[in-house]
Amino acid sequence: MDTGGNSECGWTKAYHPSGLLVRLPLTGQPTDYVGMLANVTAALAAGFLAVAPGAGEGEHKDEVGYVVKREKENQDHTVTPVIDLYVADDAMKFATLSVYLNTAEQVAAFEFASGVKVSALPLYIGDNKIERGGKAATDKLIIKSPRPFGVFWRDNPKYDPAEMDATKKKPKRLFSRWADQRPQAVAAVGGNGLPLRTGEPGEAYRSALADLKECSTISALQYVWGEIQEAKSQFATPELNDLVATKESRKRELMAAGGRLFAAGEPAGGGMPVHH
Repeated sequence: MDTGGNSECGWTKAYHPSGLLVRLPLTGQPTDYVGMLANVTAALAAGFLAVAPGAGEGEHKDEVGYVVKREKENQDHTVTPVIDLYVADDAMKFATLSVYLNTAEQVAAFEFASGVKVSALPLYIGDNKIERGGKAATDKLIIKSPRPFGVFWRDNPKYDPAEMDATKKKPKRLFSRWADQRPQAVAAVGGNGLPLRTGEPGEAYRSALADLKECSTISALQYVWGEIQEAKSQFATPELNDLVATKESRKRELMAAGGRLFAAGEPAGGGMPVHH
């Protein structure tokens, strides 16, 4: 960017009329801010987005590449798993967000989104966040996810950067939701993540079939198929054969679409994984 021939300049943040936050140079020489505004407008008109694809109002999105499991001890002496999330950028050394998994449904949602089993993660006994690359002993506890996965978060209005008391300091970011979520058709799940059976013949098969057909990403398909494999004793042989055929058909559709099928109104290019 031309800064008027002056290599030394200040910077400020400002908002484009679309709501996009931009960073502008402040120099001692006249600067073509009108041209900069026009260029940002043209970029948005060409298809660039002011917010992350799929983000709701006030939401931001990160691609997570590494996780660490901690535990929070509750007053009733139970423990809650806490997952520290590290973005899929090797230049970033600290966790940007922590998620509390208070229920079995929240555990299942994390496992579906990440492809990582909570029970398989090593436990870090500590209240602070591990610095990636800080120590060999703690680096062993930082687990790389099978592939980057998306998480949406919001700014915490109670965050105070001037608060020095660690016991009073609120987190800067609040978890909003996972980018990949289990199909809404599944309302109640059992221990293996499949719908609880009410005794109706073929119920587990129909629910599994619906799950496979609603998978919009390869990672979601892999997760659902893993659950079906764990519970395959519930299915008759013809049902299992049909599930295999449905899985392979959905896989071909997803591969032909580049690994992800977009919902109606969802911009193509959203939610694509970050590769390093």
